Amino acid sequence: MTRLLGALLVALLVATSLAEAQRGWGRGGYGRWGGEAGVPPRYATEADQDGGFHFCRLQYTAVRAQQRGMGWGTDYPFADINFSIRLSEMTKTVVSKKGSDPNHIVVQPTDDWLSMCPFVMASDPGSAGFSPEDARGLRDYLLKGGFLWVDDYWGPYAWEDFAREIAKVLPPGQYPIKDLMTDHPIYRTLFEVTSIPQVPAWQYWC
Repeated sequence: MTRLLGALLVALLVATSLAEAQRGWGRGGYGRWGGEAGVPPRYATEADQDGGFHFCRLQYTAVRAQQRGMGWGTDYPFADINFSIRLSEMTKTVVSKKGSDPNHIVVQPTDDWLSMCPFVMASDPGSAGFSPEDARGLRDYLLKGGFLWVDDYWGPYAWEDFAREIAKVLPPGQYPIKDLMTDHPIYRTLFEVTSIPQVPAWQYWC
């Protein structure tokens, strides 16, 4: 399920969104409440239920430090804002706004507000740790049709760490993680996607 979402949304927007977002990866702090430049999380309110698209970011407990990750707040809020802008430019999706800016929100696995997010993104997922309550909340969300996108792994060990955590949510014996080949219909849902390039961090690109 995680790679399924990556295949759809990364192909659509990640080349522009992450290139922009990676500019300031080292400015914030690492941990549950950290974000780029110390920006506090924007939690959902009743006013946010306006029928528009919200970039929903998953706020999880970070239990391990990765090579350069900053927990759930990696690239927050710049990636959320840039993704929303690109989505509104490249599709007919109505993006929720606060004033002139995209209205992105932060949700926790146990939040009731999670159910208002048809899509939720977890950044630096290799650092995540899910409690039994977190796992139950995410499982309920996904089994009701929610979509989880995870992004920003620093090496195979980060993927392995996340695979162990997501197994608490969706047991791999019942919900195995599978790679999707390029002939899968998801690659033609909105755009014709013929390949999925690896998008490097700006340091490696330079």
